[in-house]
Amino acid sequence: MTYIIRFLIIILLNSCAGFTYSNLYPAFKNFVISADIEVDRELFDSNTASFAKVRLGRNSVAIMSLAYIQDGVYEWVSAANEKIFTKNGKIIKTIGLPFNINILDSYRFNFIDGSVDYISKLSNPIATFKQKSTFIGPKAKKGNYKVVELVETVGLQFRHKNYYYYSSSNILIRAEQKIHPKLPVIEMDFYLK
Repeated sequence: MTYIIRFLIIILLNSCAGFTYSNLYPAFKNFVISADIEVDRELFDSNTASFAKVRLGRNSVAIMSLAYIQDGVYEWVSAANEKIFTKNGKIIKTIGLPFNINILDSYRFNFIDGSVDYISKLSNPIATFKQKSTFIGPKAKKGNYKVVELVETVGLQFRHKNYYYYSSSNILIRAEQKIHPKLPVIEMDFYLK
């Protein structure tokens, strides 16, 4: 009940500030899906497939199940049918988010030290542009380690860093990525079975 009261207060406070009904569903959804999800042994064991805990900004947390793997691309699906496609942990395509991305030539990613150029397509707003990623890996891989991706968008002031965390056995366990100028960082914790 408190979610509904808080939601109605926000609508009333924002009604003069340009709040439209198209903002209604995403705002309500963020209020309802604001609690964190603790992945404990019971949750891990209750899932028959691999899954990822996905956090979009501070409020939205969801569990996304691994639907399939094809040609090195992993498709993660939420209960609300939002989809995130990853390759080597990098988000290469999204469906159902408020702002989506599709990397058109994602076959180029191999996550070794070095750079790669590729074409990205955004929705909301619709835009296609060239990006360059430079991957910086650890000098030595003792224990858990991190790979940093420096992303630069050609012709736009959209530069950022993405982070990929690996276990000592070279398994990706976490990724933090900025994929769209209008979205907060997406954090993905991977639980593979």
